[in-house]
Amino acid sequence: MDVRLAAGCKAVVVAGTLLTERTGGSKKTLRIGLPNHVRLDDGARISFDQGPPVRLPFVECYAIGKGDVCVAEYEVGAELIDQLKRGTMLVIEATSAAGAPMIYRLPLAGFAQAYEGPPVQPKVFEEQQGKLHEELDDAHEVNPR
Repeated sequence: MDVRLAAGCKAVVVAGTLLTERTGGSKKTLRIGLPNHVRLDDGARISFDQGPPVRLPFVECYAIGKGDVCVAEYEVGAELIDQLKRGTMLVIEATSAAGAPMIYRLPLAGFAQAYEGPPVQPKVFEEQQGKLHEELDDAHEVNPR
């Protein structure tokens, strides 16, 4: 899932989420990707609809093409999966390096159907990630720092 903003005639990705589960394992991880101009010590926060926020620490920042992204992670249990399935909106919050609030809303429509469906094959996932990286590169060109 990702958040896109209109930039001229394009929609650029400004935040994204990824739910991962290793084959044969029971551990699931929710990864949140945000622009690198965040206060790392504050971490990110997620909430569902009007629920209380949960804090996620940033675990890494890295370059993607011409831009940078910081990633926060959260180990997911059955309760959070249920919230993703039943919720209508995932809210991601962080604080910019300048101290301004950063708030992104991701609609959860279709999550339950996608989660219960077949897994994405590694090759397809790699192609999707390549397209996302291209969009992030384009976003950096439209809105350079």
